[in-house]
Amino acid sequence: MEKIGFVQFFILESIILMAGDNCSTKISPTVRRAKTEAVNCIGDLHVSGSFCESVAEDWLRCLKPLGKKIEECNKNVILKGAIEASIETAITQAKFICNIETSHLLELANPCFLKSLESEEPCINRFVIDVQSVFLVEKKLTDEFCRASSELERCLTGTIESNCPNNITINTVRGIYKATVEPCDLKKKKL
Repeated sequence: MEKIGFVQFFILESIILMAGDNCSTKISPTVRRAKTEAVNCIGDLHVSGSFCESVAEDWLRCLKPLGKKIEECNKNVILKGAIEASIETAITQAKFICNIETSHLLELANPCFLKSLESEEPCINRFVIDVQSVFLVEKKLTDEFCRASSELERCLTGTIESNCPNNITINTVRGIYKATVEPCDLKKKKL
Protein backbone atom coordinates (compact mmCIF):
# COMPACT_ATOMS: atom_id res chain seq x y z
CA MET A 1 0.00 0.00 0.00
CA GLU A 2 2.88 2.35 0.76
CA LYS A 3 4.40 1.83 -2.69
CA ILE A 4 1.29 2.24 -4.84
CA GLY A 5 -1.33 4.00 -2.72
CA PHE A 6 -4.57 2.92 -1.09
CA VAL A 7 -6.85 2.99 -4.14
CA GLN A 8 -4.44 1.03 -6.31
CA PHE A 9 -3.85 -1.49 -3.52
CA PHE A 10 -7.61 -1.87 -3.01
CA ILE A 11 -8.04 -2.60 -6.74
CA LEU A 12 -5.35 -5.29 -6.65
CA GLU A 13 -6.85 -6.92 -3.57
CA SER A 14 -10.34 -6.83 -5.12
CA ILE A 15 -9.08 -8.60 -8.25
CA ILE A 16 -7.52 -11.34 -6.12
CA LEU A 17 -10.62 -11.73 -3.94
CA MET A 18 -12.82 -12.31 -6.97
CA ALA A 19 -11.36 -15.80 -7.45
CA GLY A 20 -11.97 -16.96 -3.89
CA ASP A 21 -9.86 -18.62 -1.24
CA ASN A 22 -7.92 -21.00 -3.51
CA CYS A 23 -6.22 -18.05 -5.16
CA SER A 24 -5.41 -16.03 -2.08
CA THR A 25 -1.84 -14.86 -1.75
CA LYS A 26 -1.60 -16.92 1.46
CA ILE A 27 -2.25 -20.15 -0.45
CA SER A 28 -0.99 -19.55 -3.97
CA PRO A 29 2.68 -18.62 -4.41
CA THR A 30 2.04 -17.97 -8.12
CA VAL A 31 -0.64 -15.38 -7.33
CA ARG A 32 1.60 -13.88 -4.61
CA ARG A 33 4.43 -13.45 -7.16
CA ALA A 34 2.02 -11.98 -9.72
CA LYS A 35 0.71 -9.54 -7.11
CA THR A 36 4.26 -8.48 -6.22
CA GLU A 37 5.02 -7.96 -9.92
CA ALA A 38 1.80 -5.90 -10.32
CA VAL A 39 2.70 -3.77 -7.29
CA ASN A 40 6.20 -3.21 -8.67
CA CYS A 41 4.84 -2.42 -12.13
CA ILE A 42 2.32 0.12 -10.80
CA GLY A 43 4.84 1.56 -8.34
CA ASP A 44 7.39 2.02 -11.11
CA LEU A 45 5.02 3.78 -13.51
CA HIS A 46 6.41 7.10 -14.60
CA VAL A 47 3.34 9.05 -15.54
CA SER A 48 4.69 11.97 -17.53
CA GLY A 49 1.26 13.27 -18.47
CA SER A 50 -2.02 12.98 -16.65
CA PHE A 51 -3.20 9.88 -14.83
CA CYS A 52 -5.94 9.50 -17.43
CA GLU A 53 -3.39 9.33 -20.23
CA SER A 54 -1.69 6.35 -18.63
CA VAL A 55 -4.67 4.47 -17.20
CA ALA A 56 -5.53 2.41 -20.28
CA GLU A 57 -2.16 1.16 -21.44
CA ASP A 58 -0.06 1.30 -18.29
CA TRP A 59 -2.64 -0.06 -15.89
CA LEU A 60 -3.75 -2.77 -18.27
CA ARG A 61 -0.11 -3.79 -18.78
CA CYS A 62 0.37 -4.01 -14.99
CA LEU A 63 -2.90 -5.76 -14.15
CA LYS A 64 -3.31 -8.26 -17.01
CA PRO A 65 -0.53 -10.66 -15.87
CA LEU A 66 -2.07 -10.75 -12.37
CA GLY A 67 -5.51 -11.38 -13.85
CA LYS A 68 -4.09 -14.18 -16.00
CA LYS A 69 -2.47 -15.92 -13.01
CA ILE A 70 -5.69 -15.64 -11.01
CA GLU A 71 -7.66 -17.06 -13.95
CA GLU A 72 -5.24 -20.02 -14.09
CA CYS A 73 -5.57 -20.56 -10.35
CA ASN A 74 -9.35 -20.24 -10.34
CA LYS A 75 -11.02 -23.66 -10.27
CA ASN A 76 -14.57 -22.35 -10.65
CA VAL A 77 -15.59 -22.91 -14.30
CA ILE A 78 -18.50 -20.47 -13.93
CA LEU A 79 -16.12 -17.63 -13.06
CA LYS A 80 -13.57 -18.37 -15.80
CA GLY A 81 -13.00 -15.21 -17.79
CA ALA A 82 -14.79 -12.98 -15.26
CA ILE A 83 -11.61 -11.58 -13.73
CA GLU A 84 -10.09 -10.65 -17.08
CA ALA A 85 -13.42 -9.15 -18.18
CA SER A 86 -13.64 -7.17 -14.92
CA ILE A 87 -10.18 -5.70 -15.45
CA GLU A 88 -11.02 -4.78 -19.05
CA THR A 89 -14.36 -3.27 -17.97
CA ALA A 90 -12.73 -1.17 -15.25
CA ILE A 91 -10.17 0.12 -17.76
CA THR A 92 -12.80 0.95 -20.42
CA GLN A 93 -14.94 2.71 -17.81
CA ALA A 94 -11.90 4.69 -16.62
CA LYS A 95 -11.11 5.68 -20.22
CA PHE A 96 -14.71 6.81 -20.70
CA ILE A 97 -14.69 8.83 -17.48
CA CYS A 98 -11.34 10.39 -18.40
CA ASN A 99 -12.58 11.43 -21.83
CA ILE A 100 -15.89 12.97 -20.82
CA GLU A 101 -16.52 16.37 -19.32
CA THR A 102 -17.45 16.35 -15.65
CA SER A 103 -20.72 18.11 -16.38
CA HIS A 104 -21.68 15.25 -18.70
CA LEU A 105 -20.67 12.63 -16.17
CA LEU A 106 -22.94 14.25 -13.60
CA GLU A 107 -25.83 13.47 -15.95
CA LEU A 108 -25.79 9.96 -14.46
CA ALA A 109 -27.32 11.61 -11.37
CA ASN A 110 -29.95 13.43 -13.46
CA PRO A 111 -33.39 12.87 -11.90
CA CYS A 112 -34.81 11.89 -15.32
CA PHE A 113 -32.31 9.02 -15.59
CA LEU A 114 -32.93 7.90 -12.03
CA LYS A 115 -36.70 8.09 -12.66
CA SER A 116 -36.23 5.90 -15.75
CA LEU A 117 -34.40 3.30 -13.71
CA GLU A 118 -37.09 3.41 -11.06
CA SER A 119 -39.94 3.02 -13.55
CA GLU A 120 -38.16 0.10 -15.23
CA GLU A 121 -37.35 -1.72 -12.01
CA PRO A 122 -38.54 -5.06 -13.49
CA CYS A 123 -35.82 -4.74 -16.18
CA ILE A 124 -33.17 -4.18 -13.56
CA ASN A 125 -34.48 -6.96 -11.34
CA ARG A 126 -34.46 -9.37 -14.32
CA PHE A 127 -30.83 -8.41 -15.06
CA VAL A 128 -29.77 -8.98 -11.44
CA ILE A 129 -31.62 -12.32 -11.23
CA ASP A 130 -30.12 -13.51 -14.54
CA VAL A 131 -26.58 -12.64 -13.46
CA GLN A 132 -27.03 -14.14 -10.00
CA SER A 133 -28.50 -17.34 -11.46
CA VAL A 134 -25.20 -18.41 -13.04
CA PHE A 135 -24.45 -20.68 -10.10
CA LEU A 136 -27.83 -22.42 -10.42
CA VAL A 137 -27.81 -22.87 -14.19
CA GLU A 138 -24.02 -23.37 -14.34
CA LYS A 139 -23.45 -20.90 -17.15
CA LYS A 140 -20.33 -18.75 -17.37
CA LEU A 141 -20.73 -15.42 -15.60
CA THR A 142 -19.27 -13.44 -18.50
CA ASP A 143 -21.64 -15.05 -21.03
CA GLU A 144 -24.68 -14.42 -18.86
CA PHE A 145 -23.61 -10.85 -18.03
CA CYS A 146 -23.23 -10.04 -21.72
CA ARG A 147 -26.57 -11.61 -22.64
CA ALA A 148 -28.42 -9.95 -19.74
CA SER A 149 -26.77 -6.58 -20.46
CA SER A 150 -28.05 -6.65 -24.02
CA GLU A 151 -31.59 -7.35 -22.80
CA LEU A 152 -31.30 -4.64 -20.14
CA GLU A 153 -30.30 -2.06 -22.74
CA ARG A 154 -33.28 -2.94 -24.96
CA CYS A 155 -35.59 -2.76 -21.97
CA LEU A 156 -34.35 0.60 -20.69
CA THR A 157 -33.56 2.50 -23.89
CA GLY A 158 -37.07 3.71 -24.76
CA THR A 159 -37.88 4.72 -21.20
CA ILE A 160 -34.65 6.68 -20.78
CA GLU A 161 -35.09 8.46 -24.11
CA SER A 162 -38.70 9.40 -23.33
CA ASN A 163 -37.89 10.60 -19.79
CA CYS A 164 -34.63 12.36 -20.71
CA PRO A 165 -35.05 14.47 -23.84
CA ASN A 166 -31.62 16.04 -23.24
CA ASN A 167 -29.02 14.61 -25.68
CA ILE A 168 -26.21 15.08 -23.12
CA THR A 169 -27.96 12.77 -20.67
CA ILE A 170 -28.81 10.15 -23.28
CA ASN A 171 -25.31 10.16 -24.77
CA THR A 172 -23.68 9.91 -21.33
CA VAL A 173 -25.87 6.95 -20.36
CA ARG A 174 -25.10 5.25 -23.69
CA GLY A 175 -21.39 5.96 -23.21
CA ILE A 176 -21.14 4.44 -19.75
CA TYR A 177 -23.18 1.43 -20.92
CA LYS A 178 -20.91 0.97 -23.95
CA ALA A 179 -17.79 1.23 -21.76
CA THR A 180 -19.23 -1.38 -19.38
CA VAL A 181 -20.03 -3.92 -22.10
CA GLU A 182 -17.00 -3.29 -24.33
CA PRO A 183 -15.40 -6.61 -23.23
CA CYS A 184 -18.58 -8.34 -24.48
CA ASP A 185 -18.13 -6.72 -27.89
CA LEU A 186 -14.45 -7.74 -27.97
CA LYS A 187 -15.44 -11.30 -27.06
CA LYS A 188 -17.92 -11.44 -29.97
CA LYS A 189 -15.23 -10.27 -32.40
CA LYS A 190 -12.90 -13.07 -31.24
CA LEU A 191 -15.56 -15.70 -31.96
